[in-house]
Amino acid sequence: MAWLFLGPAAAVLVALVVYPIGYSVWRSLFDARGDTFVGLDNYVRMFTDPSTFTALKNNVIWVLVTPAMVTVLGLIFAVLTERVRWGTAFKMIVFMPMAISFLAAGIIF
Repeated sequence: MAWLFLGPAAAVLVALVVYPIGYSVWRSLFDARGDTFVGLDNYVRMFTDPSTFTALKNNVIWVLVTPAMVTVLGLIFAVLTERVRWGTAFKMIVFMPMAISFLAAGIIF
């Protein structure tokens, strides 16, 4: 009886995830025109290209450094908001750009 519940979900998973991944891997074994089988040559060329390592380095920066910096800045703003004597004015200065952007989005739509 469980296969009746799992069957549709498994079919959707195969149709929307497994098949496209498999097809992409298969297509990556051909040249750009798609008519000549080149095997792993595309992967060899990709991993020996110096721009690949530059792209990986940039991705690591965006994935690791940027969230850490945003978290630190958010904590600093949170502490300043609570400890500053003129906290209400500081909160208004900090949060006004968000309110204005929501207002602008509301006016646009």
